[in-house]
Amino acid sequence: MPKESQISYTFLAVVGLAAGLYPLVFYYDNNFTLINSWSHFTYFAGLFIVLPIVAMLIAGVFAKKWLENRMAQRLFLFVNGFAFLNFLQLCLRADISKKWTLIVLLVAAVFAFFLWNHIKKVVVLQFVLAVIALVSFAPQLFDHLTASNQWKTLPDAISEVRFVETPNIYVIQPDGYVNPSELEKGYYDIDNSNFENFLSAEGFKTYTEFRSNYGSTLSTNSAIFAMKHHYYNEGQNFSETLNARNVIVGENPVLDILKDNGYTSYFISEKPYLFLNKPTVGYDYSNYTSAEVPFISTGLRTHKEIEPWLRTYLTDSVGTPKFMFVQMLLPGHINNQEVNSVGVEGERQSWMTKLETANQKLKEIITMIKQNDPNPLIVVMADHGGFVGMEYTNQSYSKMTDRDKIYSVFSSILSVHWPEEPPSFDSKLVSSVNVFRILFAHLSKSTAYLDHLEPDESYLVVKEGAEKGIYQYIAPDGSITFEKK
Repeated sequence: MPKESQISYTFLAVVGLAAGLYPLVFYYDNNFTLINSWSHFTYFAGLFIVLPIVAMLIAGVFAKKWLENRMAQRLFLFVNGFAFLNFLQLCLRADISKKWTLIVLLVAAVFAFFLWNHIKKVVVLQFVLAVIALVSFAPQLFDHLTASNQWKTLPDAISEVRFVETPNIYVIQPDGYVNPSELEKGYYDIDNSNFENFLSAEGFKTYTEFRSNYGSTLSTNSAIFAMKHHYYNEGQNFSETLNARNVIVGENPVLDILKDNGYTSYFISEKPYLFLNKPTVGYDYSNYTSAEVPFISTGLRTHKEIEPWLRTYLTDSVGTPKFMFVQMLLPGHINNQEVNSVGVEGERQSWMTKLETANQKLKEIITMIKQNDPNPLIVVMADHGGFVGMEYTNQSYSKMTDRDKIYSVFSSILSVHWPEEPPSFDSKLVSSVNVFRILFAHLSKSTAYLDHLEPDESYLVVKEGAEKGIYQYIAPDGSITFEKK
């Protein structure tokens, strides 16, 4: 049995801290936009810091009573190693599996058995890793703490707009759905006439040259609902824009304007991807709540079918006009990582298969809406293109000059069912950032709001082939360019 003086509870607390500190900083560094809430910080502080410290102190009490010094040291290193490696498993996989936990258990036991007398060196190494991770994370944290909301400031009084007409508004967003002008040529070369004919027969007008301003769901939608360009907030990740989820599902000018004009708002999505950082929800009704989303999650494992929720919301009697934002995850884009890619043609074939499923779902959704609403304003608007023509989406971080690949990123379907005739200025529907401003100008019968349209430019983050930064790839006139923002 070890002597009492041989066990320092202060040292054990440090050993416990070392087990969780590096995984904590590592997870924040790689997933910050998914977890940048105080509730996440409280949860992760408890999981990565408090839990291993408590476990280590309990191990100390047990060792003091039952173990001699060498076995006590082995126990301490085992607890440290088991916690450290399991935290890394959680960081890398966003999950804990039995297989990997068993492997971690065996590795921690082997290390503890042979390296028990090097526990101080292990702890020092873990703190060194934490410092390195903190140095990497510090710029991102600084950007978050100093981020300005100035970009969301509107240049006119559109926030005070009053609608003359208040039809029910349905914005249906299929993910990665390319517009007809690109589908029929280039790397896509797809005959989608069956679905296009369906839209035409249902009274939709399709804007064949429409495109997004950014290359991901978050970056596009945060600009859409703010009705302003953000230029990726000068970030280095085109898919995870700072505070984007808070803008999209939280308070934003679009929802505020609709609320002020008497609308009840609904959000429907297949997956809780937009709820990962537990934003305050600005919609009156949603098929997901922040409380449903685990603190550690990709947001892609949970699934809810759209149709039952849409049917429920269509038939409820709120006595006000309705606004619904319906998010689909099809057809989506090609694989993100090279390791998952099946090659250019393989990715194209996979995307074509998902396009067929997306078309069927869109038909069902549109049919359901029109059966329940005789005169709706329906907007089918994708968030970005499908990236077909590339092996994987992250290739877009490298400078591109191929016109068809560039348009494969940004080309997006926009098809609108107008309750009456389209407005005379609907030719201004060129890029997604201006869609709601144009809709509000139409509903208010005031063209003054068109004086402050954002430039129809498209941007991507570039990391290779040019100086790192945000680059304009498509100019307002649709021509290809490459200018650093």
